Amino acid sequence: YVARVDSAKVLPGRERVKITWFKQTDPRAKYAKIYWANKTDSLRVELDPSKATETLIDGLAEGSYVFDIIVFDNKGHSSMKVEAIGNVYGTDYESFLYNRLVKTAKVTGNKLDVTFAAAKDTITYIGSEIFYNDINDEEKTEFIKYNESKLTINDYKKPSFKYRSLYLPAPTAIDTFYSEFDIQQTP
Repeated sequence: YVARVDSAKVLPGRERVKITWFKQTDPRAKYAKIYWANKTDSLRVELDPSKATETLIDGLAEGSYVFDIIVFDNKGHSSMKVEAIGNVYGTDYESFLYNRLVKTAKVTGNKLDVTFAAAKDTITYIGSEIFYNDINDEEKTEFIKYNESKLTINDYKKPSFKYRSLYLPAPTAIDTFYSEFDIQQTP
């Protein structure tokens, strides 16, 4: 047998995954085949013996997947298969994301002070983006991290700003997911 892959990981993304494994130590190993959907789909990956392998698989439907990885040499001899399990996220997941609540939004002249409620989800929520027009009527964006609650904008133009929350469905996710925009009026 050719040596099988070592420490395969599936990193989740938006309708895609990144599959990684350690550098191949068997000099006979030339390529790997990754199979999924009961071997109805596959991808051939050429191996570089000088580095770890990373490959993207795009165009996947949202859901859980089992990937079978088999290494081959130039003569068609194969390794034992390695299973790697991972999730793919998309619009279904994103439709359940919610915005962090704004507790107060106070305007004094061109200064906007926004206070956010405590984040309910401290595992996947990473922060919120605030989009507003400045005093020159140009759109600007600010970001508030998950562990912050107050934001001050010094060049704010009334009457409103929009905001959305950002999530990583897993710590190893390769894509960020967004809630729908909410609009906050500022009288």
